[in-house]
Amino acid sequence: MNKKKQIAEKMSKKFDLVESIMAHEDGSLDEKGTRRLFRHLQRTGLGNKLQGHYGRTIATMEKSGYLKPRKEALESKLDRFNKKNKDINKSTKHLNDKF
Repeated sequence: MNKKKQIAEKMSKKFDLVESIMAHEDGSLDEKGTRRLFRHLQRTGLGNKLQGHYGRTIATMEKSGYLKPRKEALESKLDRFNKKNKDINKSTKHLNDKF
């Protein structure tokens, strides 16, 4: 698959917050979409700024194990970022040695 197709495919899968909230409220959002919506609301902090239902649902999903608690989720994301940077530094070390 060429680069343009990969980018177009990725863009078509982009998360639409408003569409997801509307689908959730009318009951047409599937389980995967619901988890994705509430994970997004949790990580951005929007869940506590919307109606109380969203914050309570996030809390329930954390307690039941459907979502990692926000602190753990952010730490996990930071760990992945640091690992990726470490891998990049290893792969470009030879470039640094030349300069």
